[in-house]
Amino acid sequence: MKTSLPSTHLYRRGTAASVSVFGVDVQILANGAQTGGVTAAYLADCVPGAGAPPHRHEASDETFYVLEGTFDILCGDTVQRVGPGDLVFAPRGSAHSFQCVGPQPGRLLGCCQPSGHEDFFLDCAAAVADGTFSPEVGRNICLRHGIELLIPG
Repeated sequence: MKTSLPSTHLYRRGTAASVSVFGVDVQILANGAQTGGVTAAYLADCVPGAGAPPHRHEASDETFYVLEGTFDILCGDTVQRVGPGDLVFAPRGSAHSFQCVGPQPGRLLGCCQPSGHEDFFLDCAAAVADGTFSPEVGRNICLRHGIELLIPG
């Protein structure tokens, strides 16, 4: 059951949780508690070469809007090279990933519907902070959040 929505819908940058996940700095702009479970939004700042590995999740759609830099974004079986102003929609169940490929750092806005993906970011960051993060722990966190990694190992 959804909770009631707040009376304000303004979330200022710099006031949200900021975490590092797989080498990507993620700032959660809006979470499920703030949106009644409808959506979550985050900024992802990536150095060249950083990104999210190929994965899929059956419970949520994910949208990527490039603000700065150049990214290769996998959606389904197609990789698109995208830049500022480009948007890629990854429907639930589709394989997807992103990687900053330009010579400069990149930034993208990500949105997930419904919310919940932000909890994955927080769990990964907690494991890194307490020193327990490993590839196996990362895989277990993914499984707990309904994320299937599409990489060997």
